[in-house]
Amino acid sequence: MNKKHLRGASLLGIAALVAGLAGCSGSDTGSGDDSGGDAKGEFRIALVTGLVSQPFYVDMQRGAEAEAKKLGVELQYEGASQWDPSVQIPVFDSVRATKPDFLLAVPVNDEALLGPLQQFTDEGIPVATVDTDLADKSGRLVNISSDNYAGGELAAEAAAEAIGEKGKVGLLCYNPGITVNDQRREGFEKKLAEYPDVEYVGNQLMNTSSETDQALPPFLRSNPDLDALVTCDGNSGSRSVAILGEANSDVKLVSFDVDADLMTALKADAISALIAQSSEEMGALSVRWAFEYLSGDKPSQDDVTLPFVKATKDNLSDPDVQKAVGSYDK
Repeated sequence: MNKKHLRGASLLGIAALVAGLAGCSGSDTGSGDDSGGDAKGEFRIALVTGLVSQPFYVDMQRGAEAEAKKLGVELQYEGASQWDPSVQIPVFDSVRATKPDFLLAVPVNDEALLGPLQQFTDEGIPVATVDTDLADKSGRLVNISSDNYAGGELAAEAAAEAIGEKGKVGLLCYNPGITVNDQRREGFEKKLAEYPDVEYVGNQLMNTSSETDQALPPFLRSNPDLDALVTCDGNSGSRSVAILGEANSDVKLVSFDVDADLMTALKADAISALIAQSSEEMGALSVRWAFEYLSGDKPSQDDVTLPFVKATKDNLSDPDVQKAVGSYDK
């Protein structure tokens, strides 16, 4: 799909959804004219995320639950204990047996989850993917995510800026198969190539963030003159902070996502920039989309992409940055 067309269409979808959210938020939930009042007890929306302990998904759950409460629908939340298809598939199977009215799914692999999610569709349960996506889009109605390609571009800009647009930059990311990381890597690598005095030394790929402790030290030894490192998610970002600190390294670090530890590192100059997204908003928009679909309101069928922001120590007061990091900026 053409990314420029996708982003343009998505902005229209976001505007419509945000307008709907604003209208709902402005009503008195205790009054008879609550926009979701007639749906109380009628719709049950299931949300199945990836790693339940990851702060990103904790925030997504919080946003989804708040929106479900506003709309008066039941939210069934489940998640995997490990970022592993073999662990997540039984979760989906269990949820499918409860026959929800709609499934919001975060597939941990774009190929391995095709069959399990197709089973929902085959049984008449509509599916939307959230955050991550499937390799074959025919089994789901819509994907609600952040613009991960643009996020990768932002990460490249942040890394180049951190080293004065001159030096060597590396990437710590994941093996192909996780759509968000594949898109981040693609955007990062293409944008970084625009800096003539920045050399890309390549990427170190892992299966999960738990491999950071094994993957990063040899990568650093292989690139002793590395100037900056970008990590594709917050868990590997947090571990990279610790590893670089233990090595007394002056490598500039840019990480995706935000949590309390990453925010502390940003303020302490252990991280140069965070490439952050509003996971609470993503959770809320996903529930709103499912609600409108079930209500027969025919929401936009275009994929919905939310923007990333680049958070630095110096721009934390910016309203757009606060929207993404505010809950951790204490």
